[in-house]
Amino acid sequence: MNTSPQSETSTDIPDGYRPMNVPEGKFLAENGPIYGWQDGDDIHLGMRIGEQHTNAGGICHGGMSMAFADAQLVAGAMAKMDDYTPLATINTCVDFVRPGIVGGWFRGETKIIRSTRNLVFAEAMIFVDDELAMRCSGVLRRLKFEPFDPDLMFQDIAPGYVGLRGESDPPEGFHLANIPGPVLDINGPLHVHLEDRNLRLGLRIEERHCNSSGVCHGGILMMFADVQQGVGTMFKAEEFNFMPTMHMSTDFAVPVRVGSWLVGETEVIRMTRNMAFSSCILSVDGVPVVRSSGVNKRTSKSFDVVTPKTIFDLPV
Repeated sequence: MNTSPQSETSTDIPDGYRPMNVPEGKFLAENGPIYGWQDGDDIHLGMRIGEQHTNAGGICHGGMSMAFADAQLVAGAMAKMDDYTPLATINTCVDFVRPGIVGGWFRGETKIIRSTRNLVFAEAMIFVDDELAMRCSGVLRRLKFEPFDPDLMFQDIAPGYVGLRGESDPPEGFHLANIPGPVLDINGPLHVHLEDRNLRLGLRIEERHCNSSGVCHGGILMMFADVQQGVGTMFKAEEFNFMPTMHMSTDFAVPVRVGSWLVGETEVIRMTRNMAFSSCILSVDGVPVVRSSGVNKRTSKSFDVVTPKTIFDLPV
C-alpha cells in the first residue's frame, strides 16, 4: 500500500462527515481527503488542513483553498437545486479573509444566487474553525450529462493516495523550478523559463491533475495561476518579499487535456505601497485556456526562498 500524506488529516473528523467519493489518482483524491455532510438541501464539505496542503510559509496554499471552495460551490449548488446534473466552473472570484492554519477545519456553505437554463450563479462561504476564511462567487455551466446518484456522493472509506508521476518532458528552455512548498511538491514538478525579468512557469498535465471527467481540474489550474501570478510579479517587480493573495478571479475558457504542456505568463498592472495588482494568462500550444487577475499584499517579510539565485537551485 502506498504511504499517503493524507494520513495526517484522516482523524478527528466532526460527526456526520463522510469521505467524498472521488476516483483514486485524481486531483481531489491526491490532495484530500475531502469530507461531506448532507443536511436536507444543504451539502457542507469539510477538510482538515494538513502539512501537505501548505505553501512555503506554512499556511494552506491559496490554490488548495480555492480548490476546496470550488468543490463546495459545485456540490452545494447541486444539492440546493436538487439537480445532480454535472456542472462545470467557468468563473470563480475569491476573496481571502484569513489564512488556513495546519490543523484547522475547513467547512463550506453554498447559496444559489440565480439559475437559468444553462447557467448557475452561486456563492460559497468557507470557514476555518467557524471563522470566515474565504468568500467565493462563481458561474457554473450545466453539462449535457446524465445526473448522478446523490447517495453515491459520499462513502465510508477515503480514497487512497496513489502519487504516480509521469515524465514531464519539458520544451526546450524550461528547467525544473525550485519553488518550495509541500502542496507544490505533490502537484508538480513545476518548470520555469526565465528571460530577463519575465518568468514563465510550465506544467505537464497528468491524470493526477484531472477530475472524474478526465480533464484538468479547476483546482490545479487555479493553483498554477496563483503561483504564476505571485512569483511572476516578484520577478517583474524585482521584489522578493512574501506576497500573500488577497483576491483572485479566474475565467476557464477551454478544457485542458491530459498530456498538455501548460504555460503561464504574468503582467503587472500596478504596484502601490501595500498591494500588487496583476493578471496572468495560461495557455496550451499558444492558445489561451485560463485568464486570471488578482491582488497580492506586499509585505516586508523576506521571501528569499524564491529569487533569481534560488529558482534553479534545486535541493539535493
